[in-house]
Amino acid sequence: MKKTILTALFYLIFSHAFCQTDSLQQKENTLFRVDLEKIKENLSENEDVISEASYKGGMNNFYNYFTKNFNFNNVTLEDIPKAEQKSTTYMLYLMFTIDKEGKPVDFKPVNTTVENSFYKESVRVITSSRWIPAKTLSGPVKRIFTIPVRVYIEDLK
Repeated sequence: MKKTILTALFYLIFSHAFCQTDSLQQKENTLFRVDLEKIKENLSENEDVISEASYKGGMNNFYNYFTKNFNFNNVTLEDIPKAEQKSTTYMLYLMFTIDKEGKPVDFKPVNTTVENSFYKESVRVITSSRWIPAKTLSGPVKRIFTIPVRVYIEDLK
């Protein structure tokens, strides 16, 4: 039951996942602050991207992979902020880079801490995946992704 609910949830949530591009400057005043200078170092600003980084087989395959490999035994209810424990869901955002080899690296929590068990478990699952790197005319380049992770709190009780 949990996997079915989690699969449906990740399908809905990850369908809104997006790759951050040079338009990051326009998003500077969003709810979550990011280190724009660090992001710009990771992007190839002088070349046009021919193809964005993607998960092999598409995002639906990634959703299935994430849901199948996320282990609820590795997370604790105490890591959800008290104000959000009264809600039905908990959402955190992960920022990471798909490097030139297609490996997810340089993870950063956007709205939580690195000690959060949900963050740690999400990083564990995503790190074990392989992606197709973004490409320019001169070859593969790094790209930054931000992905929301939503968990139903009832599944933890």
